[in-house]
Amino acid sequence: MPEGLLTIGDDAFNYAPRVDINIPSIPGIPGGVTVVGGTPADALEYINIPSTVRSIGNNFLKGALKNDGSSVIIMQGTTPPTFGSGLFMSKPDSPYTANIYYPAEASDAYAASSLGSYIDKPSEGGDTPSLGYALSLPTTASVTVGSTSALNVDATVPSGATLTWASSNDSIATVNNGTVTGVAAGTATITARIMLGDVELTSATCTVTVTARTPDDDGPDIDVPDTYPITVADTANGSVDVSYSNTSKGSVITVTVAPDEGFIVGSVSVTGEDGAVEVTRVNSTTYSFVMPESAVTVSVNFVSGSAGFVDVPAGAWYSDAVAYVYANGLMQGTSATTFEPDAGLTRSMVWAVLARMDGETVSGTGWQSVARAWAVRSGVSDGTDPNGLITREQLVTMLWRFAGEPTTDATLSGYSDAASVNAWAATAMAWAIDNGIITGVTDTT
Repeated sequence: MPEGLLTIGDDAFNYAPRVDINIPSIPGIPGGVTVVGGTPADALEYINIPSTVRSIGNNFLKGALKNDGSSVIIMQGTTPPTFGSGLFMSKPDSPYTANIYYPAEASDAYAASSLGSYIDKPSEGGDTPSLGYALSLPTTASVTVGSTSALNVDATVPSGATLTWASSNDSIATVNNGTVTGVAAGTATITARIMLGDVELTSATCTVTVTARTPDDDGPDIDVPDTYPITVADTANGSVDVSYSNTSKGSVITVTVAPDEGFIVGSVSVTGEDGAVEVTRVNSTTYSFVMPESAVTVSVNFVSGSAGFVDVPAGAWYSDAVAYVYANGLMQGTSATTFEPDAGLTRSMVWAVLARMDGETVSGTGWQSVARAWAVRSGVSDGTDPNGLITREQLVTMLWRFAGEPTTDATLSGYSDAASVNAWAATAMAWAIDNGIITGVTDTT
């Protein structure tokens, strides 16, 4: 919502949304109202309350917040507004919860406001993180070409958020974790942002002036690292942006992708002088990699959201996954036009997918034998019953072994039927649930 708004009336966003809406932000104001999904209500992703708002009427966001408590409310003012009755109430008139972010300097004011009971504040000696945020930078700074300067940043980054940095002109000055490097004479704006996923909580800027070094400069010689260009390969059906156009070895590069409507990201790859560079998926639209000691090319492949299969409807909960495994060669269709998403999954099919992820060539009439041999050799499975339908505990155990049998402190104690899980699968099942790979059938089973 725009800055300058003074009052929000009764029943604002009451049981919203019923249809997809996006009220975008204006320059300088993070967020807006972004909601995804048609029916039912209870789908609010996030909303920002401008600092100018002084009062909010009855039933604010009644029935609009997500059932799982993940909705985000960003309070931008240091003076909390007053609220009417029915704050955050659900359909049966029971209170919902939400993640409320607020300026850290106003922590006491918010705790004493109508929002106080909804705000998590760290207790004395406790571990509960505060959701207060704050960020400030000096308005100006200077640096000479080839030297570095650490900006004096004062930041309070709430739980779940990250502090990001960007330069308006990398050919003048670059920034890495608040340290500015002068590249060429001129000025550049350094921007720090506190981001909650794709949502900006707040930002601050600093104008950096870079001056050329002179022969009379008796400062220490600076060993300026070599920089290498980053090229984005031409692509169709979407756009690609990288955080730097050139940088030095060891810098973390962010790749931001935006598929066109009806398309998703099929694959993201980075190639350097010595071959493929490891790419990390941050979320559905963000990837990252560490810059090697050479120029690199970033390639992104956007694919149809249904991968062209007539039995995979666009918008189905599994359509993105089908497109991903097909685009990356992990699975094939049952024909040129069908995928049969409801068909059973056999043990040998899982071996084949994991083998392909490991770089093994699994194809042709002998694919099952190749997949089985890889599974046994890799310790993922004992290779028995290749045509048997895989169970949930067998699947997570294979995935856990493929991941290197990581340790976990998670348990299955919250599930009433935990005893039905075989002992050999208990650790894998707890690990899979703890990492969001699989969920229970219900909250307790």
